[in-house]
Amino acid sequence: MIRKLLKTNIFRYLVEALTLALVLGISIGVILGFYEAWVYASNGFFLPVLNLLEHNINKSIPIVFIFTSVYLIAFLNLHSVLGNVRRACLLSSAIALTAVFIFLFYYADQIIFTGGLSKLIQSLLIWGAVFIALWFLVSILFFFWTKRRVLEAPVVNIRGLSLLIGIVLLLNLSTLLTHRLYPNDSPNVMILLIDCLRADHLSLYGYNRKTTPNIDELSKDAVVFTQAISQSTWTQTSMASLFTSLYPYQHGVDKIEEANGSIVSGVLNEQETTLAEVLFQNGFLTMAWTKGNHMKSATGFAQGFVKYDDNLGLIEEVNKEFTEWLSLAGSNSNFFAYLHYNDLHDPYRPKPPYDTMYGIYSDVYSGIDFSNTSGFRKKILQGITKKDVDQLMAYYDGLLTYIDHRIGVLLDELKMAGLYDDTIIIVTADHGDGFMEHGYLGHSKAPYEELIRVPLIIKFPNSQYGGEVVKSQVRLIDVMPTILDYLGIRVGHSLAGFSLLSFLSADGKKDGEIDFPGYAYSERGDTLAIRTEKFKYIYFQSEKGEEFYDLVTDPHERDNIIASKQEEAAEFRKIALGVISERATKKKDVGEVVLDKEAIEELKALGYIE
Repeated sequence: MIRKLLKTNIFRYLVEALTLALVLGISIGVILGFYEAWVYASNGFFLPVLNLLEHNINKSIPIVFIFTSVYLIAFLNLHSVLGNVRRACLLSSAIALTAVFIFLFYYADQIIFTGGLSKLIQSLLIWGAVFIALWFLVSILFFFWTKRRVLEAPVVNIRGLSLLIGIVLLLNLSTLLTHRLYPNDSPNVMILLIDCLRADHLSLYGYNRKTTPNIDELSKDAVVFTQAISQSTWTQTSMASLFTSLYPYQHGVDKIEEANGSIVSGVLNEQETTLAEVLFQNGFLTMAWTKGNHMKSATGFAQGFVKYDDNLGLIEEVNKEFTEWLSLAGSNSNFFAYLHYNDLHDPYRPKPPYDTMYGIYSDVYSGIDFSNTSGFRKKILQGITKKDVDQLMAYYDGLLTYIDHRIGVLLDELKMAGLYDDTIIIVTADHGDGFMEHGYLGHSKAPYEELIRVPLIIKFPNSQYGGEVVKSQVRLIDVMPTILDYLGIRVGHSLAGFSLLSFLSADGKKDGEIDFPGYAYSERGDTLAIRTEKFKYIYFQSEKGEEFYDLVTDPHERDNIIASKQEEAAEFRKIALGVISERATKKKDVGEVVLDKEAIEELKALGYIE
């Protein structure tokens, strides 16, 4: 019975379809694989190339087999009815392509039904054009194949089929063996940066709302730094300090201004050595997923990253891109992943149920045109009330809880992938946001606590030091040297930051015994803050003058005591003037990039330019 079946045309056609699927699938998979893997191959990373080749070949073969099988069934039936090879081939190709497009539709464009009518029409037009082009090409190719291989009974080539199957199995086996023979030899590194996140709104930092249950849970496996100070109130300047372990006056990235009728932005100098560059030079696959025109690759932040994706949306898309990459190209590679979340930036517009999670106090957004977000802040500030501020804060906290939820999902995925224990995970922020504590909403140049005190949570591999709390003042510039110190990597130049490992219990030291800088500097434009654990001095190079606060007795900076504390403030003033002098005499040639209209509108909406 089996021998009789093997001699039938049905079996022959099935083998023919499988053989063609293997030939085309391997060919298409190799082309797609090398196309996606070129960025890794050109940077000397072998494993991602192998992973992507395997993935694309394994994905292409079943798709081509579905197409070929549907085509054959349709052609044999249509040819018997129409008696015309060309017409039967044309119709069969259309039917088979429709089947494949239905199969691929979800993966090809998941947002086709979620972007409104204009997005739907645009997607349908694009995919319609792709369908017609493929239909024309495939019809021609399959016409010649049909004439030679289908109209005559196909000859079964078992050797050829076995060879093709062997190639696919060998590739999969090679990938598996490579992963087994070359395991990761050092921890991975992840930085999860939440734009605009002030420390005092996380529940683990003592906030009265349970805003961050998942980050709270992470903190049990991590070290929590309660006085981490950002080096600026602006994303670009702060991130340049985080990436280079240099103060703003040292790296010089602190410019966005009008010049010759255009808006220009400062660029991180290529001469600066970034964390990504150091890790790349030590074999790490360096990847970044971010959004925002102030973090575009054109502004210099992509240096050192093998791939820097700055065209993404909000946290769901960022995490989706990361996890898909991790399961494919990033599988079994030592990686440094930088994920920048912009969801918490104003205007604060959480989706249900997060929009009402922390109460409804006012209709603060009534009459606001969100298609022109550059003016929303001025509109809200006109006659703003305490209830309006409470409402904005409730929206902010709702967004924070949503971000915390998505981070919880991401951490669960890392655990399921077996990577949680092998990864240094850092949660921090570039700066915070103000809610009228000092007369402004969102950002300001003035480096008050709500802007420069940010969360810093570091989970080391296998939850080493888990549960420790460091109350001493630290800085964002200390993150880079801490990572490098833990990994045992040395750099050939000096860093402004210090490793935070000396604070931790394994070194047998306590906070008071550590030789660590007592001052932290924060800059933005013509404003400079010098901070210790007890005092903060703010120097305004304008008519506003100076401010001095005792952070122990006045943590919210309500009482400017500069007049009564001239002696104590003098030392801070001397340091501030020294920084200003050095910035002026050793001005960095950071270069500049002209912003396009889209970038300008986004930065206006974010409050960075007027």
